[in-house]
Amino acid sequence: MNLMSKNKKSITSFFLLLLFIIFFIIKYRFFVDLFPGIDQVFYIKWIIDLANSKNFFPVGDNSFYLNLISDNNSFLHNYFRRIYNDVGVIYNVIPLFLNLIFAKIGNYNVASFNTLSIFFNCLIPLFITIHLLEGKKLTIKEHFYASTLHYLFISSFFSIFFFAPHGIHNYSLLFLIISVIIFERNIKKINFLNFHTIIYGILIPCFSHKFNIIIIFLSIFLILILRFFNNLRIKKDLIITILLFFIILSPMFIFTFIGERNIELLKIFFLGKNELTEESFISTILNYISISTINSFKIFSINLWNNLGLFGIILFLISLFNKKFVIIKVFIISTFLIFIFLPLSPYIGRLFNYFLILSIFLICNYFSNFLIGKKKVDR
Repeated sequence: MNLMSKNKKSITSFFLLLLFIIFFIIKYRFFVDLFPGIDQVFYIKWIIDLANSKNFFPVGDNSFYLNLISDNNSFLHNYFRRIYNDVGVIYNVIPLFLNLIFAKIGNYNVASFNTLSIFFNCLIPLFITIHLLEGKKLTIKEHFYASTLHYLFISSFFSIFFFAPHGIHNYSLLFLIISVIIFERNIKKINFLNFHTIIYGILIPCFSHKFNIIIIFLSIFLILILRFFNNLRIKKDLIITILLFFIILSPMFIFTFIGERNIELLKIFFLGKNELTEESFISTILNYISISTINSFKIFSINLWNNLGLFGIILFLISLFNKKFVIIKVFIISTFLIFIFLPLSPYIGRLFNYFLILSIFLICNYFSNFLIGKKKVDR
């Protein structure tokens, strides 16, 4: 890389960093002292308890299990106590760990939780913009306009902007975008599920939020089908995928049947408050097909309209019906199917942002390629 290229890269990096800082300051001023909701309070208290733990292992005169239950000064007790009552939070280990580091550095409170959440929310458009402009041979002026337009476009969405203080989901959205980028870079490789893909494309996103698990694994299975039709080897990747799926889900199975509350939550999620019987199971499946899917589609459509509007939907459809960006489309299709066939309507206010950020990513990819695609350099 010559001196001119280094100077150009430094200047364009400065533009992006400046945008990041500006939006971080704006969101910080808006949200740093925002009173947390129930979910946020749950995680803040959990992180404080973990940070204040006096010892890692439980101590006492009884067996390890009884000490684990009773010693509320141990890290393991404070960690597993929440999981016992809500197994889904075991998949928040990455955000939890990042916040725990923050808590160990200084006094941890609501402002600390919100600050780190805002930071990761601002990283989302930054990562997307860097990815979109990577490998593009642009002048400094072109790079300035392109980076500014991308960052402003992504940050302009009401739902993404006001999602900044919502904690765990901001980490999850960022790592989901990273997962898409990793898969995109490895899709044509013979060894698709390599070490890099497994760590950064699967494990870290899946242990950022449980919703990422179903998005990512459904997407992987769809990708393997595409690779099969493109005459690429999938046997090894399929075996790895199945093994990873069961390994990642194994904590959920274990803790679900240990904690009675988890079993009740599982029943309510799929069957309402009805007992799990053969008749209710069959009727639930039929209800999904006949009524629930239609209602889910209506609710999904309303949220699509509220978040994208007419102009945004047109841009989305233009981006969707082209032959490029297959991986992003696979993730979008997976997320859409999940919303339609799983009972997620009560949670769609928060979870729709997963579909929204993927849609924004696709739109930016398409128009970035359309406007400056010819300026690519050989990699």
